[in-house]
Amino acid sequence: MSDKIQVAIKVRPLVTREKDVGEFWRVDGNALYPLNIDKQPSGEIFAYDHVFANNSTNMEVFEKVVKPLVNRAVKGFNATIFAYGQTSSGKTHTMLGDQNEAGITQLAVSSMFDFMKRLNLKDETGKVID
Repeated sequence: MSDKIQVAIKVRPLVTREKDVGEFWRVDGNALYPLNIDKQPSGEIFAYDHVFANNSTNMEVFEKVVKPLVNRAVKGFNATIFAYGQTSSGKTHTMLGDQNEAGITQLAVSSMFDFMKRLNLKDETGKVID
């Protein structure tokens, strides 16, 4: 089986100071493109495996991107998920969540424990690297 790295983009919601200016990016399916000051597409269109708009939830990201990897991992395949981006781009919120929304890490671990419970597994080990 041939595997490839998948790239998923989650556009974070605008912060208060950005709302006056408006959207900088437009999501169109799995494409993301920059907008100019007149809100018209400008520049190159970027295509990814998954693009989530700024109103997407961590659960949506989990269901579409992470859950299939968790399902493979519990069957013995390697899987890695990491967040990359500039400061304040939403990495921590996506990975760890907050009091209102679970992050994809919590959702993945819960999913693994659910799998083990269904199979009545008690002696499995795993590793989470922070």
